[in-house]
Amino acid sequence: MAVAQVMIHRPRIIFADEPTGLLDRRAGLQVMALLRGYCTEGSLVAATHNSEILSEADVVISMRDGRITDAKDGA
Repeated sequence: MAVAQVMIHRPRIIFADEPTGLLDRRAGLQVMALLRGYCTEGSLVAATHNSEILSEADVVISMRDGRITDAKDGA
């Protein structure tokens, strides 16, 4: 529901903190499909521990203890 509420306003950037964190795998994939589809109209910045999300990212920035440890092109 929260994803739909954000997307309806068509922001240029969506910031998502653990967008699949409390979801089962199937629901998480559905949410990510919605957010991925949105990227044609805007940008998505997601903070996550879910490696499945990382595999589809354009850019992956890794952090540890508040510091950037790695930055690379995704997919």
